[in-house]
Amino acid sequence: MFRIIWLLLLVLLSYFGVAQNTNDKHIITLPISEKEGFGPFSPEFKELTYDPDEFITDEWSNTIETVSGIPEDWDKPVVKRIIFDIYQFTYQNYKLGAISEDFFNRVKVLWQWDLTNRDLSEQPIRCYTHIVMHKTPGGIIEYKIDTNNNDDFSDDRIISSPIMVVALGNEAGVEYAPMVQYEAFVKGGVVKKSIPVLIAQSGMNRLLYSFPVYKEATFKGESLILRGDIVSTTFDKRTLIGIKADKENFKPIAKEGILKIDGVSYQNMGVDANDQLLLLGEKPSNKKRVYKKPNVGDDAIAFSGNEFTTNQKISLSDFEGKYLYLEFWGSWCGPCMKEIPNVKYAKQNLDPALISFLGIAYDRPAELAKTIKKKKITWPQILHNGDNKIADIYDVQNFPKSYLIDPDGKIIAEDLSGSKLIKILQKYINKRSE
Repeated sequence: MFRIIWLLLLVLLSYFGVAQNTNDKHIITLPISEKEGFGPFSPEFKELTYDPDEFITDEWSNTIETVSGIPEDWDKPVVKRIIFDIYQFTYQNYKLGAISEDFFNRVKVLWQWDLTNRDLSEQPIRCYTHIVMHKTPGGIIEYKIDTNNNDDFSDDRIISSPIMVVALGNEAGVEYAPMVQYEAFVKGGVVKKSIPVLIAQSGMNRLLYSFPVYKEATFKGESLILRGDIVSTTFDKRTLIGIKADKENFKPIAKEGILKIDGVSYQNMGVDANDQLLLLGEKPSNKKRVYKKPNVGDDAIAFSGNEFTTNQKISLSDFEGKYLYLEFWGSWCGPCMKEIPNVKYAKQNLDPALISFLGIAYDRPAELAKTIKKKKITWPQILHNGDNKIADIYDVQNFPKSYLIDPDGKIIAEDLSGSKLIKILQKYINKRSE
């Protein structure tokens, strides 16, 4: 009987979504499922240029693999990759030594890629497949896709009449897209998956490819549909959310944007790719808000909570007599994660007799624990929850949010961040001693 009740609870939770804390509706997590087709989204494509003379000169050439089964009568065949997760592909080739650390670091800067956003497999996985194409005497590009991902085209069919892009306007789609097997790294493990790959021809010397899939979540009786970026099926760069409706009325909201559901505004906070969850930020209603944001010059508002790792109680009063750098953050927040090295450097190089550091994490316990370990965070952290309500007390609406509190308990600065954080904090400390 207990097992049946527990299973029913799991079903209900997966249907309605789970807030970060039962008393805290600020971050709402919703399970997502995959659907075939473009839905109300417009198709997007990436180019596959047919150029027999193309020569790759950078380090990507070191990632080229040998394939077999290309028809012997094909003149000037061209083999290319279709990548389902460019971030995993790049990372694993860096780990394999196919691309150098310098090249890898340049790619990270170019893509504005934060490796802390999700877990990646240390071991290589089949997060890509191959396509081979050639041009017939009549100018048609024929191709084969390695649908079972075995680097052998001999067991794949020749497609000699690619759908033309103009036909997509007439709803041609998934029925022209063969299912391709691949591997993904999800929830800490390798998962075998399959995905439709739609190939279209545009012009005489190029094919285009797309993945006619989207994600769906349910919240407050509404069907929310999501789409990421063509270069990754895991929402690393983009998350568009819309409420299912006719194409004419469909207006997808980009990440950080606001969408209204049942008259309430929610922020699109993207997708937790590790656990396959949609994150929505719920802005507290003005009617429910009982706290006022403190300003520079105000006394810091008293609070207390348990330190996340040791469970020891921490209060604002514990820091009287020296400066306190107080930061509200979360592992789901990209800018917050970028600040960790700056805070770490400041803590390591400022006199602990003069200043302390404290984080208020607006997060899920499992993600906070993982980030503390991975990033080697050594300063104390309090997990905001319905018991301490610290982020509510300070009326935090945007993350990261920081305050510098002086030894007398007054707020003397806010929103300090960046690579010069240590210099800014030192300036305030020196100013008091003058």
